[in-house]
Amino acid sequence: MGQLLSKLIYSLFNWDSTGKVTVLQGSIEICTCDWHALPSKLTTDISILVENRTFHASKDVLSYFSPLLKDYLEKNHTDKITLKNITPDSVEMLLRYMYTEDLEIKCQNIVEIYKSSRKLRMEDVTFKCIEVMNSENTTAYICKYAVASQLGMLEKRCKFYSIILWNLEKFIEDEEMLNLNVTQICEILTGAGMTCIKTNIKRYYNLFLLALKWLNHKPERKKHAIRIMCVVPFHRMPKEDVFKCIHYKSDSHIMNIPGVRRIILSSLCTERLKTEENK
Repeated sequence: MGQLLSKLIYSLFNWDSTGKVTVLQGSIEICTCDWHALPSKLTTDISILVENRTFHASKDVLSYFSPLLKDYLEKNHTDKITLKNITPDSVEMLLRYMYTEDLEIKCQNIVEIYKSSRKLRMEDVTFKCIEVMNSENTTAYICKYAVASQLGMLEKRCKFYSIILWNLEKFIEDEEMLNLNVTQICEILTGAGMTCIKTNIKRYYNLFLLALKWLNHKPERKKHAIRIMCVVPFHRMPKEDVFKCIHYKSDSHIMNIPGVRRIILSSLCTERLKTEENK
């Protein structure tokens, strides 16, 4: 691996090569997990407890995909195990992969998927994470920026942040932008509106569309509407685009949230004051 990838995967991911998953044998309560709405549930013969969640799986499937669990199950005859030092969400994603070969690596989950796959010795999943981080496409840079943000790697975050801003209109077309969290999307929109930051943006109206698309991606994001709209660079748009934003029609009712249109209108007032000051 190159120097950049090495830093991203080992330093950026803060991987501890001595880290282990502790497998404990014990009695646990059986519960139902949504992902197990699969025909293979009929053949499950082991329960896995991770924190406060329980998953059901087949020993053969676990042994096939995870050498760590294979070694443990060969030495211990049990139908109930507890996994420590690993998150329930990552276990759910890895189990889904084992049964369906479906692995959705996103900018917000790649860290946990990578760490968990290393700990469970699932080399194919680890490789998929490395493959994403080693790419040079827009999705990869969004992931690199998000990972650096999550782990507090300021220098790396700034580097990938600058790359995204400089090519923002190209990045906007990538669906992975919708997986950024509210802090990250706000940081990008704020940076796009700052004159001191170099960007190559030709039409700022597209950032308004990005904000709406991000808000509409998940129903629970509507609570962030005011925060998001406050950082959309309306002040850098021509008046015709600002008016287009004000009168934008959407089925999601984002534009009808009290205060949203007022924020857009205020940019016109700000521009008018600047014009009068320059006279």
